[in-house]
Amino acid sequence: MFIEQPPEDLPEHIKSYINRMFREIQTSIDGVNAIVIRDQVPDRPREGTIYYLREDLDIAVEGYYAWLNDAWHKIDTTEGGGSPT
Repeated sequence: MFIEQPPEDLPEHIKSYINRMFREIQTSIDGVNAIVIRDQVPDRPREGTIYYLREDLDIAVEGYYAWLNDAWHKIDTTEGGGSPT
């Protein structure tokens, strides 16, 4: 991860503060976009979690799936889609 450094002419305590805030922001951004690509369904999926599944005997088509109400639901990723089906 590359974090741009603050300008050299700033006081040290300000540079330190800016660096800490940049790291916190980067950590938050990294956590939001963490979808794991799986080659098989998880043994115990969590309710409401979205997974990208490549292939499995129980899943017909590779793509994004949500585990809702004890069942897999394919998420429509075509233009205008986005709802679990």
